[in-house]
Amino acid sequence: MVTNVVLAKFTDQGIRNAKDSPKRADAFKQMAKAFGVTVKDIFWTQGRYDIVKRWPPRHLSGSA
Repeated sequence: MVTNVVLAKFTDQGIRNAKDSPKRADAFKQMAKAFGVTVKDIFWTQGRYDIVKRWPPRHLSGSA
């Protein structure tokens, strides 16, 4: 099954306010829902990227 994935890094402000990240993730899901996008998962990670977001392919808004 094809899945769209975003690998994201926190900005400096995001790092300073990391404790608010779950609230921002909920706000992101609600904003996406308003545009008809269902966010499947958001994972907080360690290493090169801080966040991984995943959603179904029908919501891809660009082309390669």
